[in-house]
Amino acid sequence: MSEIVSSSNLTKIYSGKFKVRALEDFSISVMPGQVFGLLGQNGAGKTTFIKILLGVTKLTSGTYSLFGSNEYNHLLKQRIGYLPENVQFPEVFSAKQSMEAFARFYEMESSLVKKRTDELFERLGLSKIANRKAKTFSKGQNQRLGLARALLHDPDLIILDEPTDGIDPVGRKEIRSLLLDLKSQGKTIFLNSHILSEVEMVTDSVAILHKGKLLRSGTLDELTHENTNYELRISRPLRQEEENSIIYLEKKEDNIYRYNGSDLEKLNKIIDKVRILDIFIEEISLKRSNLEELFINTITADDRGNK
Repeated sequence: MSEIVSSSNLTKIYSGKFKVRALEDFSISVMPGQVFGLLGQNGAGKTTFIKILLGVTKLTSGTYSLFGSNEYNHLLKQRIGYLPENVQFPEVFSAKQSMEAFARFYEMESSLVKKRTDELFERLGLSKIANRKAKTFSKGQNQRLGLARALLHDPDLIILDEPTDGIDPVGRKEIRSLLLDLKSQGKTIFLNSHILSEVEMVTDSVAILHKGKLLRSGTLDELTHENTNYELRISRPLRQEEENSIIYLEKKEDNIYRYNGSDLEKLNKIIDKVRILDIFIEEISLKRSNLEELFINTITADDRGNK
């Protein structure tokens, strides 16, 4: 199965008074039907990569491809929907007129434009403001219209740069639902976002970009599984000699102990040793790091290593 988006050792250096290495040896693969999250702080290189994919910025070295092709042309553009981070519309246009104007780039029939616009406006809560001028829109309404525009021509690849920026919690939930529906239709979604809790709910795979370098990549399960541990709440604290005799178990607080691992055989041996001491196990809970913890730990470790 061919990748929808891929890059190999991609490097981008901005020249000027000071050279800025925006991306360095950046390599990723995004498969069909995936929701892929590219994560990084401001200035990490996320938007630079999107601009390269869209033909706005030229790479310095390395390669990239879209739909298996490394020649960007109008046929590829027709298969891509894009929501930029700071989407803007002509102030004198209504929401509906903005959609009609955009549709001309794709030579869409007017009947199809109306049908798609009505469907997307209904789904994104824009129907009541369809005839209002863009200059009256809130940040959230502007963002919703940008998403509707990105989806108008029913693209195969949807590139979203901070899609929930400025949108309230109810709106973010609606957009999550829409993205999952698009995924179920076989669409591929490439997502940039700093709201990691949102990313975690919809993505299959993520890549962590820091100062232009790829630090980690993989599926969410793979990456969060690495920091799996079990917490045991027991009826009394272990005495020092008891604690020393039970390998792999460390005290966290009072009568709560942690086993750092996911090996169930080892966990059961630990439980057996605790029970032999006539200690009652009140609770066992699986703890797995979330995406935010993984992200912070990864970039913090990189910063420490580069000092």
